[in-house]
Amino acid sequence: MSKTLSRAVGGTFMVSFSFGEVIGCMTSRSSKADPSPNMTRTSQHRCTAPVCTPDLESVIAPAETGSCFVALSKFTIANAMAPDVKTAFRNRPHKVDLVDGFLRLEVISPVDEPNEIWLITFWRDEATFDSWHGSHLYHESHEGIPKGLKLVPKSAGIRRFEGVAN
Repeated sequence: MSKTLSRAVGGTFMVSFSFGEVIGCMTSRSSKADPSPNMTRTSQHRCTAPVCTPDLESVIAPAETGSCFVALSKFTIANAMAPDVKTAFRNRPHKVDLVDGFLRLEVISPVDEPNEIWLITFWRDEATFDSWHGSHLYHESHEGIPKGLKLVPKSAGIRRFEGVAN
């Protein structure tokens, strides 16, 4: 996987990955520098270009720890529903966006395997991911899954990563 990083106007970073289609991304972040309620978790940006995130340094590596936790969920669609699944992700209800500790979600699909979907979530730490993953919001966030979706057996899985540097 190759990654290109360049600064664009207004402090926005553009990151492009060479392995697939970007289905969507959402960034939410809180600011310890400005504790006002209207500044917490309001920096949200819908992708219009290859993987774009505002303030990439603070999203990937929170200032408190210099690192973050990353969960990569991956599954492969067995029937012809990949376009429906990608549309569902583009129109998702964003239930995770306001969860304490959530930093960012990116949904991507490899160009050479369009039925494969990867969800990359960035979290303040592993404990906040685990708390969300076992919550009712996690289960509710899956209500938009298209009816009739079938996955390739044993294709679904989650990998856990330490965010080391950006």
